[in-house]
Amino acid sequence: MYEHAGRREFPLNIALEMRFTKSSQMTMSNSYDDDPEAIYCMIEVISAAETKGFEEFSVKMAKYWMDEFQARPHWAKMWEHIPGIVPYLRQETGGARARLDEFERIRMKYDPERMFMNGTFASLLGH
Repeated sequence: MYEHAGRREFPLNIALEMRFTKSSQMTMSNSYDDDPEAIYCMIEVISAAETKGFEEFSVKMAKYWMDEFQARPHWAKMWEHIPGIVPYLRQETGGARARLDEFERIRMKYDPERMFMNGTFASLLGH
């Protein structure tokens, strides 16, 4: 963070929020765990749109959290810009690949025309 301040960049300029939740058994949950008593910490970094230095800063934070804590992104948040994120998520611990494959089978049943598919999830699901 100090390197950004030295460049007069303040990539974290609104909030860093944390919340704790129990694990989920839902196929695509980012807090999926076989242990129903596992606790997950959700962290969100919020900055104003087009904040100078945010992308570089968020990549560094994500890499640190993934390396140190096996972090996974929230599907509805900004994460596609993180280098290597799709292979990381496909290999993530806890049977992620099997869950993604299961989700793809279900998705194809109800959306065979891929009307509700985007590029990010297409690559995540192995298209």
